[in-house]
Amino acid sequence: MKFSDSLIEAANPIIDAILAHPFLQDVVAGTISPARLIAYVQQDEHYLSEYDKGFAQAFTMTDNIAEQAIFAPLVAVTTGESVAHNWLLSAAGTSLDELDLGKANPTTTAYLNHLALAGQHDYLTLVAALIPCAWTYRVFGETLAPQVGEETALQKWLHVYAGDYPEILTTELADELFSILDFHAASLTTAQRQTIQTVFLQSCEYEWRFWDAVYHQETWTFENTIYQQAEAI
Repeated sequence: MKFSDSLIEAANPIIDAILAHPFLQDVVAGTISPARLIAYVQQDEHYLSEYDKGFAQAFTMTDNIAEQAIFAPLVAVTTGESVAHNWLLSAAGTSLDELDLGKANPTTTAYLNHLALAGQHDYLTLVAALIPCAWTYRVFGETLAPQVGEETALQKWLHVYAGDYPEILTTELADELFSILDFHAASLTTAQRQTIQTVFLQSCEYEWRFWDAVYHQETWTFENTIYQQAEAI
């Protein structure tokens, strides 16, 4: 079994939970509320701005030209995502140009801190931390998009992640990142493999937590206190 296959197998319970999450199920049903769509886009905009930086860092951490070629175009990965975000926002009656992003919520902040910590560890740990975003989106796209048409903005959003709009967003990234781990797997110690698996699964859980946070429109309990004090310094 390839190392990547063992990671995917270990993540199956989390993937099942993501597919069953009410946010995605409400998107399939066409009943997701505008407020939840807006909360999702706000947080994903915060997330993607830092996710890009993870690829830029990974590029600098390897001398492998083939692997650098994977990362190079990803420093601007948000271009296609902006189209997808505007589709969701159109269903909510607004657009990115009109959107106030607000603050990153506690879950988004924790997820980004997790990616930053992985980047402080080593190259392959960072790669493992970056994979679940691309991978889990492709899985839910391929699983859920066949259940809907392509008439509405919500339905088109699902089809983006199924790979049905490659001119907007390609879905090969997860396989390319998994291939990096497989290429280096033979040189890893048992402890290194365990660390990589743990970080990968933690990112998978953060993906589930991200959906849950935007579904419940999570905010900082003491947001005014936190940010007013920070701005006063």
